[in-house]
Formats: sequence, C-alpha cells, structure tokens
Amino acid sequence: MLRCVRSTALSLVFGIAPCSIAGQSAAADRLAAAQAEVRVMKLDSAAVLLRQTLDMTDRLSNEERVEAWLLLGVVQFYKGDDSGTAVDFRQALALEPRLDTSGLARYDSALVVLLEAQRGGIAAHRDSEASTLGASELKNCVPRCPRNVTPPKPLHRPDVSWMPSGTEQVRGGRGELVVRYVVTARGRVAPGSIVIVSGDVPLGFQSAVLSALARASFLPARDGDRPVAVMVEEKTELERELRMSPP
Repeated sequence: MLRCVRSTALSLVFGIAPCSIAGQSAAADRLAAAQAEVRVMKLDSAAVLLRQTLDMTDRLSNEERVEAWLLLGVVQFYKGDDSGTAVDFRQALALEPRLDTSGLARYDSALVVLLEAQRGGIAAHRDSEASTLGASELKNCVPRCPRNVTPPKPLHRPDVSWMPSGTEQVRGGRGELVVRYVVTARGRVAPGSIVIVSGDVPLGFQSAVLSALARASFLPARDGDRPVAVMVEEKTELERELRMSPP
C-alpha cells in the first residue's frame, strides 16, 4: 500500500539543496531532482535518478552516496516495501554509522523507526560476533587459505532476487561482480565487512547480491580443529540469460 508523502522540501542528512544551484555537482543535481520527484510521488522516476546517481562511482562523494541510499529507502517505503527500505538503510549506515535521523522524520516518523532498527540490528550483530572475532586470529583466504586452514562452506544462500529495469543495461549481455568479506568463526558474514572489489553489473544486481550475502550462513573455516574467522573472495557472474553462476 502506498503511503502519502509530505510536500516539505528537505535534505535527509547532508544539506543537499532541493533545487539546482550554480557549481553543484551532477550527483547533487540528480539528488535534488530525485527529491522533487518523491515530493510529487513519481517514485519510479525518483528510483531511476537515484540508481543513476549511485552508478556515478568515480564522481560521487561519500555524503552524496549516503544521501542517495537514504532517499532510495524512502522511495521503497512509499512503495510499501519495508524490507527494501531496510536494505537501503543498511547500505547508508555501512557508509556512515552515526547518521542523523531528523531529516527522515520530516518525511515520516516510521522511517526513523526503520533506520534505528537497522542501526540496532547491526550493533547487536557486531556485539554477538565480537568475542568470536576477537578470540580467533583472522585468516586470509585470498586468493587461497593458508596451509592447515579449511575454507568455509556455504550452508544457506538466499536466492538473489533481481529484475532489470529499463535503464539497467548489461554491456555485451554479461558481467561479473567480485566481492570480499569476512566469514566469522560462527559461520556468519561479519557486518560491514563486505567490500566490492570490482564489478561491471547494474547497481540493482549488486544490491541484490550483497543483500543475499548478508543473510547467508556457512560451515565455519577451521584451523585444525578450531573454528576461525577468514577473509574470502568470490565472483558472481551475470550472463545474457541473467542467471547467477555458482561462486
């Protein structure tokens, strides 16, 4: 069910202007345009603008990236997709854990609740894993595990749910995404450890892969008979048929 949005023009956190001004970046222009589209409930066009902004990897500041993820979460919220909002808010929090929520409150107080739930969930997960990570020496399994270390094995990998939009084109009909992350001694992906090493796939596909990976579980790596945390790397291929190849 769609929710109603207040018509107040605002920046979520970092003060990006609601209209274009001389000298501001192309990313800020698109963010301002996306805000304008949200205010008139043109949610699909706002989402397109925001994903285009996030694709500007070499011309995007950290503040603009955070702003884009937050506003994309607002778009998902008004579309009735709270789980999509949660994923986008987690991306923003990974970039800036101390986000201020006052801007979100002007859109809808429920957005503040959703963001704080993600902040609390990340903190709780980090606390639960802290003793395991601290008690075990992190092993580097890139490109291969050290001698006597058995790599982690996937136990549960959620399906990657993604449908390309009209603006998400795959050059040559194929692409790949390489990510690096830590699997803890409890067999979970350590929060905040996922890093994109390289990728030439649409941003929507990247987000779907990272969201699925964050919920994966593993049989932990072992150093002899002791479970240990390890750094691993994997490649996901996007083929012409839009299928994900086994890592």
